[in-house]
Amino acid sequence: MAPCWQNLTIGSSTKKDAVEELSRFDFVATDGLTMKTQQIQDINSENMVNGEVIFIKCLNKLEPCIELTIANDKLKEIYIRLDGGLMINQIITKFGSPDYVGSHY
Repeated sequence: MAPCWQNLTIGSSTKKDAVEELSRFDFVATDGLTMKTQQIQDINSENMVNGEVIFIKCLNKLEPCIELTIANDKLKEIYIRLDGGLMINQIITKFGSPDYVGSHY
């Protein structure tokens, strides 16, 4: 089974699913969703496709704290930005243990 976070599943959840779930999060700012269209590697191949990145602004943060990448209307990546003193154990306490962890530099 693909990694899942807050009812969003990589390769399965759609853009509509993502936006609906994000609207339920108590930590997302009222004006917290912005979207950017860009070329993204398809989830099922190495081809580049039109996709979107959804930037989520959390309460009391200037920069987006979460980014969701959508390709061919399927969730491809969930990126959670750890900043402002937010610790991994705080995230695990709130959301549970992850199925997969990667990193960006």
